[in-house]
Amino acid sequence: MIRFETREALDAWRDDPTHRAAWRRAGEFYTEFWVQNCETFREYVWRGGARRRGPRRSLSLRARQPRQRTSGLTPSTMG
Repeated sequence: MIRFETREALDAWRDDPTHRAAWRRAGEFYTEFWVQNCETFREYVWRGGARRRGPRRSLSLRARQPRQRTSGLTPSTMG
C-alpha cells in the first residue's frame, strides 16, 4: 500500500516521469494488478497491545535492505 497525504501528492506521483516509465513496463512483470484510490474516514494504530489514537507514525518509501538469512549457526556453535 502506498499512502499520500494529499490528492495533489498522489497526482504528482502519478505524473512523475520515473513512475510513468515503470507503469509502461508493468506488463513485462505482471499479468494482472489492482489499483484502488481511497480516502480515509477513520484511522487508529494498534501498538504495544493497545489501540492508540492520535497521529500515526510517518512512513516513507525507502528501499529495504534484504534480510540476511541465517542458518542458526554462530561462530560459537560451529566448533
